[in-house]
Amino acid sequence: MPHNIQRRMKDNLKRKEKVQERHSERIEKIDSTNKVPLILCKNQSLNHYRGLNQHLRLEEITLASRAWTHRKATGDYFTILSSKGNPAFYDLGENNPRFFEDLPLNQELKDILTKRSLKVATNVQVLAIPEVLKGKNTLIAAETGSGKTLAYLLPVIQQILEMKAADPQLRVNRPLAIIVTPGRELAQQIFDVAEDLCRALPVKCNFVTGGSIARKITRPQYDEVDLLVGTLGGLSKLTTFGVYGTDMLAHVVIDEADTMLDDSFKDHTGRYLRRFSLQTENPTDENSVRTGAQVTLVGATVPKDLKNILADKLPIDALEEIRSPYTHRIMPNVTQKFLRIAMIKKGDVLLDLARQDFKKNLRTLIFSNKSETCDWINFYLNENGIPTYSISGKTPRDVRADAYERYRQGEGNVISCTDIASRGLDTLDVHHVINFDFPLNMSDYIHRVGRVGRVGAKVTGHVTSLVTKHHLEVDLVQKIEFTARKTADLPNVNANIKRIIAARLKKKGVETYLEDNENHTEKL
Repeated sequence: MPHNIQRRMKDNLKRKEKVQERHSERIEKIDSTNKVPLILCKNQSLNHYRGLNQHLRLEEITLASRAWTHRKATGDYFTILSSKGNPAFYDLGENNPRFFEDLPLNQELKDILTKRSLKVATNVQVLAIPEVLKGKNTLIAAETGSGKTLAYLLPVIQQILEMKAADPQLRVNRPLAIIVTPGRELAQQIFDVAEDLCRALPVKCNFVTGGSIARKITRPQYDEVDLLVGTLGGLSKLTTFGVYGTDMLAHVVIDEADTMLDDSFKDHTGRYLRRFSLQTENPTDENSVRTGAQVTLVGATVPKDLKNILADKLPIDALEEIRSPYTHRIMPNVTQKFLRIAMIKKGDVLLDLARQDFKKNLRTLIFSNKSETCDWINFYLNENGIPTYSISGKTPRDVRADAYERYRQGEGNVISCTDIASRGLDTLDVHHVINFDFPLNMSDYIHRVGRVGRVGAKVTGHVTSLVTKHHLEVDLVQKIEFTARKTADLPNVNANIKRIIAARLKKKGVETYLEDNENHTEKL
């Protein structure tokens, strides 16, 4: 071996030893009585503890996943431990109320919430409900599972009650408020919550999806409708053909706005919003005259180019932003484990994990990046005696709805799914999320983790991610681990999935990576 290479190797070894010595010294400085682990690694010398950040410089952070692109890293792992309670209930200070009873909701709604044992409001509900009730165009951004649905649904229902009290005329197929979602399952879930809240109130709710549109147009049903919930496709067609009038519309809610405003939905959403007369200025007081329908955007992530996306539809200056302190952060109440494994071993590891959950009767979501992989997992687990349902974009709508309903009713404990199931669904009883395919962008990871640790969940749950040596997966894992060690915001949280994929497909290696995944699934 040439002398210069030998010298370089010795220098690198000495440098690593010095870094390790400093790391050990800093760990020793931490009070042993308060030595709370935050990250546990297979290599215990890389464990991270609470309070260690103040003793570390940026260049001294050593990642457990630093060499995971190398084949010899197979079998390595690290775990980000649950360190705190649910961040949705962190103290906001003395000036903010903590109970629904203290929020500016009418007594009817407060009584309904009390009957359902809902007394303590989450942070996003405390911050958003007063602003929405003031009639302001609002952007509500908060971590997944933090109670965003009630944060906008309660003030919308109260506004409907006030409008109907002021003008009690019968409105047939002329809703006062519309809630738009990207998917059928989320729309059904929001409708169920709204209908439950309005059961004892003079507010009529209706649910619309894109199925059987021709029949709904040629043989429409006419009834009193105050609150209309549905998917973008269904609502767009039915309002275009005049089945539902929008002349009385006072409030438009776009749920999962990060998805609805990305390149996949942006043009469709924009055309739909342009049909309404939207409010372009926020009211200054209660006596201000409204100039159009109030707009509320809701999401767990916020598009970076939101200003450009809304430029021709809604001035960004007319949007009041409500952001939870833990938006774009790693959920501190969810344990997240990362396993570096060989591609050929993924099926075996998945089966072991699924069998462990099956024996304990734990509810599990298994995520993959492609519909074909999702279907393969479904067949693979069912063949091995683990009842599993499949939900993906290529699954027929009726089959998907039936599978989700069966899962909700407890007929099966495992769902194999793509990211269609990662956004908005309120999975309160899920114990375990498994990333069979590691997501290729930060936004998808946030939403997948958000299926556990939700407000009102029966269990906190945990996440297990299977990571191969591909640089796209390892790069994202390293960003997550670095963020966890520094207790900082997650980087590059861009929900524009279509644009991310298009950009990556231009880079060398992505086509090969997708082909490798597909070929591996076929071999298995």
